[in-house]
Amino acid sequence: MKKFSYLLAFVCAIIMASCKEELEEINYTPTKGEYIININTDLSNDQGAAITVEGSKLIIDGVIYVVGSSGTPIAACSGYYSKATSSDVKVYSDINYKGKTYKVISVDAFTTSNIKSIDIPDGITSIGEYCFEGCKKLASAKLPSEVEYFGNRVFTNCTKLETVNLPTNIKNIKDYAFYNCTSLKEITIPNSVTFIADSAFYGCESLTSISIPTTVDTLGTSCFEKCSSLENVFLTEGLDTMGYHVFHGCTSLTNIEFPSSMSNVPDYTFFGCTGLQTVKLPTSIKKLSTQCFAYCESLKEINLPESIDTIKASAFMGCKSLETITLPENLTELMPQTFQICENLKSINIPSKVTKIGAYCFHGCNSLLSIEIPNGITELGPFTFGGAKSLIHVTLPEGITTLGECCFTGCIALETIELPSTTDSIGKDCFADDESLIKFVCKAEKAPKLGVTVFETSGAKNGTLFVPTAAIDSYKADEQWAKWKIIESIENMTDENANLNSENN
Repeated sequence: MKKFSYLLAFVCAIIMASCKEELEEINYTPTKGEYIININTDLSNDQGAAITVEGSKLIIDGVIYVVGSSGTPIAACSGYYSKATSSDVKVYSDINYKGKTYKVISVDAFTTSNIKSIDIPDGITSIGEYCFEGCKKLASAKLPSEVEYFGNRVFTNCTKLETVNLPTNIKNIKDYAFYNCTSLKEITIPNSVTFIADSAFYGCESLTSISIPTTVDTLGTSCFEKCSSLENVFLTEGLDTMGYHVFHGCTSLTNIEFPSSMSNVPDYTFFGCTGLQTVKLPTSIKKLSTQCFAYCESLKEINLPESIDTIKASAFMGCKSLETITLPENLTELMPQTFQICENLKSINIPSKVTKIGAYCFHGCNSLLSIEIPNGITELGPFTFGGAKSLIHVTLPEGITTLGECCFTGCIALETIELPSTTDSIGKDCFADDESLIKFVCKAEKAPKLGVTVFETSGAKNGTLFVPTAAIDSYKADEQWAKWKIIESIENMTDENANLNSENN
């Protein structure tokens, strides 16, 4: 203790002699090897910091600096003193001590402090990870252009940050760099940047426009997710990699054009972009991934290039305004839920190479008037057309063997359906609640196996079932097939048969 008192008195004497200004000792108990002083004098004067081989800390205008070990003329700005009163902070680039200048090369550790602004001078080349995380009063930050290292989570949860200039030398904008900066309105990404990492601008709900420079080749997962005010995005040639959820929840985004350097639209890219109206895809795109345009509720139409050979599950699920779409001829499968709840979809072509339509593919497509199924399909999955309330007539091609459960359930306008001779099984509730169904044609020579309640609350009790003449008895012998009021030979089938039966009942 005596040793510390002697050293502190000695330090003060030096400063008094050189600066001729009174110094105020901070009420703080230093740890071993630390000498804490508060200096408001001209930095061109000797600061008088005690230097030890372990390194020393000092406070200048509320900012903590760590000075390098003896003989190493460098220093680091290491945060904000908890008892400091100034909220507008200036970092100094040089600290002078006994004729030697200690160059400040990095800034770090202002996490959760109450600062409102920060001015970092030229010459500093590193801003450390978590540097300003949780500084919820920080409104502006001036950064030097020389910064090369810009760490993870630098401004995470700086909810009042409105303006910041990104240094022109940084190569990457790292993970969570501006995560949840809800007041950030604009930012310019410099041409030095090649990579924008995961969640870099996640939740920047005041950001209205962003331009991606040609130097950027990668956008990380969720990097602009929930930027709900983002109206304009400019993707430039050179971008070839995108993570998941990149623009998820950007509800103000109205149009997007992909560069030809991209080959796919990744999972959830535009999920929940409820304002998106126009999408332009180049011929380089080969794949639309899972839920990439799901719940884009304002999207009325989209032109898909013939280069696309894969559309993954739920790609257009919930696109309530989508009225028409032309599918590329190279598609071989329609995945589950691809167009589920596309309430205004009126027509769609199914390419001839498609061999399978997945579960719920057109479920809830209330405006779908007709559908033409190509010959190569062998199976319709569960709920494929369930709830397609405007569907009136359906003819299924030869080759189909299986109708999944609830495949046409809730198709309340469905009047006629024709099944091919290859049909051998129909899942439970397949035509349940199809109250308008009055004409059912099944060409199978042997009555297909039925799941439970296939015709529950359908029009069967008032309608006509047409089957091959030789198979009439086998259909009548089945408890569920026998629910049809009339079972007749296909040879006697005319359009008037079903209409007459309906009128008589």
